Amino acid sequence: MTGVTQSPAAPRPWGLSWRSSKPFIVTSIAIAMFTDSFLFSFIVPIMPDILEGRLHMPSSKVQLLTSVILSMNALLTIIIAPYTGHLSDKVSRKNTLMLWSYAVNTVGTVVIAGSSTLTGLIIGRLIQTIGGSLLYIAGMAMLGATVGSEHLSKAMGICVLLISGGFLSAPALSAAVYKFSTYAVTWLSAFAVLLVGSVLQALVIEPYLLPKECDKGRENGANGSPVVVEESDSDRDIESYARSYYDEMGGQESDRLLPAPPSFNRHRSAGSEYHTFNPQKEIPPPPSSSTIYRRMLCKKRVVTALVAETFLAALIASFEATIPLHIRDAFNWDSLRAGMLFLILQAPTSILVFPIGWLKDRIGMRGPVTLGFLVMAPSLWLLGVPGANLTGFGWADGKNGEVLYVAMLVAIGAARTLVLGFGGVEVLRGANEVAAEMPGLVQGGGISLYSRAFVLSNITWKLGMFLGPLVSGALTKSLGYYVMNFVFAVMCLVTGVMTGVILGSG
Repeated sequence: MTGVTQSPAAPRPWGLSWRSSKPFIVTSIAIAMFTDSFLFSFIVPIMPDILEGRLHMPSSKVQLLTSVILSMNALLTIIIAPYTGHLSDKVSRKNTLMLWSYAVNTVGTVVIAGSSTLTGLIIGRLIQTIGGSLLYIAGMAMLGATVGSEHLSKAMGICVLLISGGFLSAPALSAAVYKFSTYAVTWLSAFAVLLVGSVLQALVIEPYLLPKECDKGRENGANGSPVVVEESDSDRDIESYARSYYDEMGGQESDRLLPAPPSFNRHRSAGSEYHTFNPQKEIPPPPSSSTIYRRMLCKKRVVTALVAETFLAALIASFEATIPLHIRDAFNWDSLRAGMLFLILQAPTSILVFPIGWLKDRIGMRGPVTLGFLVMAPSLWLLGVPGANLTGFGWADGKNGEVLYVAMLVAIGAARTLVLGFGGVEVLRGANEVAAEMPGLVQGGGISLYSRAFVLSNITWKLGMFLGPLVSGALTKSLGYYVMNFVFAVMCLVTGVMTGVILGSG
């Protein structure tokens, strides 16, 4: 029988150790999430000027157009999320998919920046949405495969922080640059963020796709260089038979969610060589996506988290749709101050995210999440008082009203930190419970299961981003800014009570 031959291995990639390390990959994915949310909200404070000055839209339609343009991104994401999730499942190299997503996002940003018509602006936003949906779902699946379920909550916390940071820091940057520079320079800052994210992503090497090292007896050749083992013709014949038998039994070698194909082993005894082959039992087909979604949606904690996450997304989106116009009318503030307000809203989260994350790990989700919603309720109500000219609230006029408005934004930012990440953690918990109910579903890292789980989370978040601008814009236009805030405050109170009761029941 022919012996075993050796050949030199492929050259080791430059910087393999740090490019495939968990900290670097988590950082690159978090930056990708930041980029997606950054591009979404970058246009918010300058949109009134773009619509009126650049696109020559009548001022009476600015609020409506702002709400529609912000909402349509979320609506398209809801429609395409199952398809992008399916694509993410099928593509083993998630990093390649993310690089293509960056390219699509860049094209969309170019179209928006160069557009001089409303149609061009809308087309550019839709292109950005497609790229952003791919970026989010592929990134979260890659995150789960890299860090594992035991560390995914911590990694999710970092990503949620940067997602929120992107939503709220982009308006501050775009408003400041637009105020002190030109329209073209303003968009250069967006392209700079895209460039940084693309370079980081291009450096990533997915560790779970790296070939496993040979055993130590074959690891080095005579000169100490790495080698790989090539089998003889008879070895290949036996392996071919093993693979064909496995395929006949319904298995797929490339399917990451199924156990590995049956093994065949080479043995040596008294100078002779022989092989043993142990076929495995027939493996049932993996469950469909609809079955997985149905199993997850039967868990009340998951449903509660998704409802709460939808409302939180709607609330954040309502700020972006209404704050720039309200402060212009109530306080005569410009786009620069609008950007600063979004930065103020983000500041408490940046400071408190890690201690609050530690608190959640210590005492669980119920207390912090419930408290966060209950604190946001009165803060939202008071946020609507300045500029409303209400009877009995004369003290909230003028400078006092401006101070109250800023103070309530700080309070909302702090309370919001208690809620952030709640949806992702509970969806992950539900995914792990489904995996326990369906043995073998997540073998090999559970990439497909995580993709489906994060599709569910992405759809509900984007549903909130879709409803938020429409509901807040319609209420503000028809009933006023104060009534809009009061309605959201009541919804916040109801959500807080709901999470407290349901999370407390187990």
